[in-house]
Amino acid sequence: MTQALRVLASLLMVLLLLASPAQASPPPRIGLVLGGGGARGFAHLGILAELERLRIPVACMAGTSAGALVGGFYAAGLSPDAILQAFDHTDWDRVLSGQMERAELPFRRKRDDYRNYFDLLTGFRDGSLRFPRAAVSSQHIDQLLHRITGDVVVDSFEHLPIPFQAIATDLLTGDTYVFDHGDLAFAQRASMAVPGLFEPVELDQRLLVDGGMARQLPVENLKRPGGCADVVIAIDVGSPSLKHDDIRSFVDVLAQYTQIGVLQNVRQQEKLLDPQRDILIRPELGRYTAANFKDYRALAELGREAVQAHLAELSRYSVSEAEYTAWQAQRQARRSAPAVVDRVAIAPTEIISAASLAEQLQVPLGPLDSAALQLQLTQVYASGDFERVGYRLARDGSSTVLEMTPLERAVAPNYLRMGLGLNSGTDGQNAFSLLFSHQRIWLNNWGAEWRNELAFGHSPGWHSEFYQPLGPGSRWFTAWSLHGQEHPLRLYLPGGEQLGSYSVRRQAMQAELGLSLANHGEIRLGVFRGNERAQREVGDPAQFDSGREKVAGVQGHVVIDQFDRPKLPRDGYLLQADFSRAFTLLGSEQDFTHVRARLDLAHTLDANTLRATLKYARTFARSERIAADQIGLGGFLNLSGMGPNQLLGQDTLLLRLMGYRQIAALPNAIGGGLYAGMSLEAGRVRHAAPGLYARQGWIPAASAYVVADSLLGPLFVGVGKAVGSGVMGYLFLGADF
Repeated sequence: MTQALRVLASLLMVLLLLASPAQASPPPRIGLVLGGGGARGFAHLGILAELERLRIPVACMAGTSAGALVGGFYAAGLSPDAILQAFDHTDWDRVLSGQMERAELPFRRKRDDYRNYFDLLTGFRDGSLRFPRAAVSSQHIDQLLHRITGDVVVDSFEHLPIPFQAIATDLLTGDTYVFDHGDLAFAQRASMAVPGLFEPVELDQRLLVDGGMARQLPVENLKRPGGCADVVIAIDVGSPSLKHDDIRSFVDVLAQYTQIGVLQNVRQQEKLLDPQRDILIRPELGRYTAANFKDYRALAELGREAVQAHLAELSRYSVSEAEYTAWQAQRQARRSAPAVVDRVAIAPTEIISAASLAEQLQVPLGPLDSAALQLQLTQVYASGDFERVGYRLARDGSSTVLEMTPLERAVAPNYLRMGLGLNSGTDGQNAFSLLFSHQRIWLNNWGAEWRNELAFGHSPGWHSEFYQPLGPGSRWFTAWSLHGQEHPLRLYLPGGEQLGSYSVRRQAMQAELGLSLANHGEIRLGVFRGNERAQREVGDPAQFDSGREKVAGVQGHVVIDQFDRPKLPRDGYLLQADFSRAFTLLGSEQDFTHVRARLDLAHTLDANTLRATLKYARTFARSERIAADQIGLGGFLNLSGMGPNQLLGQDTLLLRLMGYRQIAALPNAIGGGLYAGMSLEAGRVRHAAPGLYARQGWIPAASAYVVADSLLGPLFVGVGKAVGSGVMGYLFLGADF
């Protein structure tokens, strides 16, 4: 009986155990791997939004390049919608060009814009030619990252709302470098530093670049034994390999060659995925390339669509609404507090004065005012002497250190530029100029500069100037210069036939006191002394006085330049006024006065730009037989339909209204855009020398043209017609028209 009771009791216990609910096992930890791919990485945003909709909590993340960009934002606590809204307020043209708005630049950076120099800046130092470190400055990218992340700095990225790792490549060794602590924005930028496009990021004697060459899809960072993830969701947004028929040029060959290494390391990472548990999502992104940054919302939508094919797999890892709400609350509770600065440091510079930088970069200790800091950094960057002026936050024990990192130009301190000018017409007159310039910056701690220019061809000349601010950061300056120039002066009979030509040469030295108007312009007053010489080449020797004449006097110059760009401006204005007065008391052989003024206004309505121009020039007191006093009108956009400077006199006035509209885009390797336009012009010339071609009253003219905003400068092809003259065709390369 006792034995039977024992058996019955045992059976009851087994039944009770079987009937009791099983203890729930914890859900698997989900690790999210976001691969690189440039703008294609914006598809990550759509996938993240779908994972939130499916209530899949993320335990940890790793990202490369664009994956580090999006992943870093999400790991810091931002939602996909918040990231998209931040992108809505981003000027992608400005961010990706690395360029400042021209109105923000100090005038000394704009003063040469109307000479047709190429955009490429080179230099020399220590006996060798130098080139820029990168095609594009990452200045605005750095600021974008800090603005969106909110200046996150932590002892370990494990302490972020979602533990995170960013992948970069050590340019010196080719090894993978993993960011797992410090300044989040700094880590993101290093992971995105595409070699050749953006400058490398320097850290602890390493040069760090885009992580794609080392680990484009960093699965192994989350799949290590004892790691943070039981299940990995990997998202590959890389560009696919080119097909045979797609490889048509050397550019395609180079792109494919680079892509081979990336594809190989992606395949190696894919092998680490468990096909039974892990999930690989590869969105179909079609025509979108790594450069389509403005299409971030369309790419995010394609990311959403890619999730639909994996719903069954992903739903296995969904949690209840209560559990997901608790996870989100925990994630938001882990967001970093605003940074509090305990110490400020400025990285040393070799060329630019450290004292000047310290004066401009003054950051108070305490809570970091990111907007005010970025404004200071932008103003220093606008000087043009740096490739980037950034910062990063670092932890030093219990203290937070703000490290400002001004990166001087690789081509400093001697800048070299060159350019071309071309003016050709169907009248057979052709003018070609080859331009060179040299600028030596920071000759002393006050920011002195030495500028030199050479021109060969149609109007050869040279100019050398020593520019000295009157103190650190002073708006007042002195300028001491020497210059010489030669230009041809062609003479025409009243019927329009060429009568002869002179060569007019000027040489002078100048001493000026100036006031910088910051980013608006400058004012100069000074004295000059030199000589002018007119030499007859062909024609009547009695037409103009030949020989050399001494000139000396006082002069003034005012310029205010607020054009948004010098080549085909769309908005803004330009005002120039020059005055010189020669006195026999100062050594001039004759008293005379020269006045020149110019006003330009541009405004764009929709895609149509209107530009109005007034040019005035006048010489007083000297004889009409002085060749150096002759001012010309005629030529493309200066009474189109006439030859260059076909009308000569001592009093000229030109009014011009131009309109142009972009009709096509040009490949980046060639330039910006293709424009179509026309002009209406009217000019008059007074006080012409006797016996020369002259027209009484106002002369109307018009032109039509197509212009390419090319890397060589604005290239015009057009036709023009002035009343009383025939139709003339033009080919014109240059910015000063």
